[in-house]
Amino acid sequence: LAFSQKEVNIWHYGYGGGLDFNSGSPVPISGGKVNTQEGCASIADKNSGQLLFYTDGITVWDRTHTTMPNGSGLTGDPSSTQSGIIVPFPNDNTKFYVFSVGAAGTGKFAYSIVDMTLNGGKGNVTTKDQQLLQNIDEKIIAAKQANNKDYWVLTSCTHNGNEKIYAYPITSAGVGTPVINNIGLKVGWYGYMKVSPDGTKLSIVSNSKHYLFDFDAATGKVSNPLDLSDAPNISYGTEFSPDNTKVYVTGLISMYQYDLCATDIKASRVKVSDIGGGM
Repeated sequence: LAFSQKEVNIWHYGYGGGLDFNSGSPVPISGGKVNTQEGCASIADKNSGQLLFYTDGITVWDRTHTTMPNGSGLTGDPSSTQSGIIVPFPNDNTKFYVFSVGAAGTGKFAYSIVDMTLNGGKGNVTTKDQQLLQNIDEKIIAAKQANNKDYWVLTSCTHNGNEKIYAYPITSAGVGTPVINNIGLKVGWYGYMKVSPDGTKLSIVSNSKHYLFDFDAATGKVSNPLDLSDAPNISYGTEFSPDNTKVYVTGLISMYQYDLCATDIKASRVKVSDIGGGM
C-alpha cells in the first residue's frame, strides 16, 4: 500500500529486521519482534514518521514492541505470503484495519481494528478476526479508490474451480460488499499481488505464473489479463516502479523487468538481477 506522506517510513520485517527511512536513506534499526520470512506490515505517523505499530498478520505490536491488548492470535500464518496488511480508516486518523490471511488456500481472510486513542496512545485491538472469506489464496493488497479517500482491499481465490478476485470497498461506512471478478485463471495459492501506484494495473505472481490485469480504481473491476509467464524460475514476488512504467517479478534466483509502455510488454522482459530472492 502506497502513501503520500510518512506512513511507510519505518519497516519491521523478517527475523527482527528493521529500517528507518526518515532521514531519506535507510538506517538499520533493532528491537522489532517480527519473526517470519513472509508477510508483515508496519505503519508510522503520517506527520512525524514515528512508528505506530506493526504486525505479521498474527500478532500486533505497539511502538514499544509490546503486544497490544487483544493483539495476538489473528488469522495470519508464518507461511502466508501477504499474511497481514494495514489500512487507515477513511476520515479517522486514529483507527486502522489489520487485514490478515492464512496459508496455502485453506485459511480465512479476516480483519481486526486498532484504536490508537487507547492504552495511553499505544493502541488496542478493539475488534478481532471478523471473517470475510475462507479457503483463499495467500494474497491481499490495498489501493486507494479513484476518489483518493477510500480504499480497495483485494484478495483472490484461484483454485478449486473458484477463480475469482475480490475487491472490498473500505469507506467511512466500514468494510463493504465485495466486487467479485471472475477471472477464470488458476494463478496459484502463494506469491504476491500488487496494484500499481496509479491504480490502473494489478500484477499477480505464483508458481511460475505471472498475470498482469487492468484495474479500475473507481469500480473495483479487474479485466484484460495478460499472461507474462515466460520468465525462468519466477514464483513469488512482484512490484511496480513508482512512475508506473515498469513491473518487476522475482523468484528465488532472478529478478526481471517488463516495460509497461512497450508495444509488446511480454517481449520487453529483461533480467535486472541474479540475486533475486522473492522470499
